[in-house]
Amino acid sequence: MEVLKCIEKILIPKPLIVVIEDVGWWNGRDGSLKNQPFRSGMSRNHDLNDYNALVLLAKSLGIQIVCGFVWCDWDRNDILKELPCSTWMGKNWHVPVSDFSILDKAASIINSNKNHIEIAFHGLGHEFWENGRLARSEFHDSECNMRSSHEIENHFRAAREIIKTSGIDTDFPEIFIPPALKHSFGNGEKGFQRLLKNAGFKIVITSFDKARKYKPPIFEKFTKECKITLIERGASPVKWNCLSADPDFSFDWPVLSLHWTNILHRNSEMNFKIVEKWVTFLQKGAENKGLILLPDIKNSIAQLIYSELAEISQTEKGLIINLEKADDLLSGCFDDPVKKILHVLAENNADLSLYLKKGKLVSVSESGLCSIVPDKKIIEFVFN
Repeated sequence: MEVLKCIEKILIPKPLIVVIEDVGWWNGRDGSLKNQPFRSGMSRNHDLNDYNALVLLAKSLGIQIVCGFVWCDWDRNDILKELPCSTWMGKNWHVPVSDFSILDKAASIINSNKNHIEIAFHGLGHEFWENGRLARSEFHDSECNMRSSHEIENHFRAAREIIKTSGIDTDFPEIFIPPALKHSFGNGEKGFQRLLKNAGFKIVITSFDKARKYKPPIFEKFTKECKITLIERGASPVKWNCLSADPDFSFDWPVLSLHWTNILHRNSEMNFKIVEKWVTFLQKGAENKGLILLPDIKNSIAQLIYSELAEISQTEKGLIINLEKADDLLSGCFDDPVKKILHVLAENNADLSLYLKKGKLVSVSESGLCSIVPDKKIIEFVFN
């Protein structure tokens, strides 16, 4: 058995998770009044500095951020002309990027920083063009009714081909972020999660309040359906198209959802100033609220679920952390058990020693954060 320290009690802290949506556009301008996508709402074209801003945010915080990519502007082979509902040009689609070298350079930035950027799927064109007219959104209509299974499957197939030729060294994303928060769940094999599972997704991050719920979620902030784990995103603290947004976040729910434009500057060479403000704000807020910063997004997701659903009970001989509810949600999400490490904070008591009986101790930080691989669904401590 491994001694941890002199411990009075065990706490399971929440991780800070940062999600950035609408990444991937090159023309950032809102074209919704012209039957075009809302895009990122940026009043200029995006450039390589905007990708470096994502890396700077993640590296400065010491975490891996989730970037929800929209993929149509990466369609090097114009395959979306065969999927006219996916873009505003329909069958006349031609990717609006004249120089593919910028795609290569952006891909190189992402490939060099895979430990900091987790690519999520946020759509092909974000919207849906029904008989040539813009409609919200790509996979569900404005009332969160799912579009046809055939259409959705075609979008996922096209996305897979675009990602393969994008130059970005990544498998098909495992995280899905619904465009415009239009989503549905609770109708099992008849519903959208079945299609996500078949496409290879494992996790959905969205706002439950905005979704059509055929059945209530299993837990307030989490649910599971067709082997897909759904996680509450919460509301974005700033408007989606707010350029150079002043940092704002309550930290009450540790998932911060921003949009790309929020962390950028009108002059892309000044992006770092906006990012630095967010980093300072988030570091201070996380410390004040007792949130931890973890370097791996999947471990962060596991930690979030553990922090909400793990049950800590005291026995005559020590403490038991029961992870059964959390583990059921995480089952199928991560193949690597290292992603499911549990981080606990140990509060010291000079008169009490606690030993780890079930579970494998990975590390103990100076702050008392203990990282433990669970023994199946249990972690057990015994008193000296």
